[in-house]
Amino acid sequence: SENGLVGTLPDEVGALQYLEQLRVFGNGLGGPVPRGVLRLKNLHTLYMDGNQLTGRIPNDISNLTSLEHLHLDNNKFSGPIPNDIGDLDRLTDLRLSNNALTGEFPIEIINVPRLETLLLDSNFIEGELPRELVDMANLRVLRLHENEFIGKLPSLGSMEGLEELHLDGNAFSGSMPDDLAPSSLRELILSKNYLSGKISESGVGGLRALQDLRLSDNSFTGRIPGTIRNLADLRRLELDGNSLTGPVPEAVAELVALETLTLNDNALTGNLPEGLGQLALLQRLHVENNKLTGELPADIVLLRELVEFTMEGNGLTGSVPQPICNLNMEVLRADCNGDVPKIRCDCCNNCD
Repeated sequence: SENGLVGTLPDEVGALQYLEQLRVFGNGLGGPVPRGVLRLKNLHTLYMDGNQLTGRIPNDISNLTSLEHLHLDNNKFSGPIPNDIGDLDRLTDLRLSNNALTGEFPIEIINVPRLETLLLDSNFIEGELPRELVDMANLRVLRLHENEFIGKLPSLGSMEGLEELHLDGNAFSGSMPDDLAPSSLRELILSKNYLSGKISESGVGGLRALQDLRLSDNSFTGRIPGTIRNLADLRRLELDGNSLTGPVPEAVAELVALETLTLNDNALTGNLPEGLGQLALLQRLHVENNKLTGELPADIVLLRELVEFTMEGNGLTGSVPQPICNLNMEVLRADCNGDVPKIRCDCCNNCD
């Protein structure tokens, strides 16, 4: 692996009949998957990711009945995912990301009983997700982002081991189901779809292990659910680019593990909540382009890890306190332009 190999892998590799691992990732190999590789019946690990491989993923991949780890990501494969992958009973880890794969989600993959990691992101896979997806009992990581999936979000609440669910950058529509994901989930990323309706109070509040929640660039309406206070381990909360209304809930100030909070480009009203200073780990705070009013909360000076703070496009008044200026942040923006600015800021690097 990563030896600067170019050209094609010789078919003679198929003569290595007792070979159990073939790792040629991170090279410049081109052409299709060599026929010789498909004769390696004892192979349990095949890493060919990060090359320039082309053509279709061969149906004969199902000949590799001992295969447990199959990494073909970051290549130039095209065409549909072969149905025969569903015959690889021992497969636990399947990675086909960053290719040019087409067609619909291959329902045969659901029949792989031990599959724990399924990465199909950054392709051109289309259609709706099959309801049977919920039957993948051992699945822990499901990444389908940056494809062309449509339809409603699946209800995966009974997949008790699922830890990562990445469905962003598709064309999913409709509302967020209450039983979208199990309580074991650590990452839920639904950004850049066409989702609408209210953010499910019970659906979000039950995800107590969640560390990363991204719902930005959809069409969610209503208020930010107060049940968000249940997410004690949350590090990243991105709700920007929706049509959320009402105040920023005080519950946000209870999320003491937060490092990123983006609420910008909504229709939020009222004051920023007191207590934000409790978010001692917060690095990025974006609240611009809402309808917020009042002065900044006094305890905001306690946010000593801030590197980005954007608040322009609101009705905020008063001044940015000097301790915030002393942080020498990378990005600090406010409505501080003109002879009578809405908010005074002596250190902003952008005054709108």
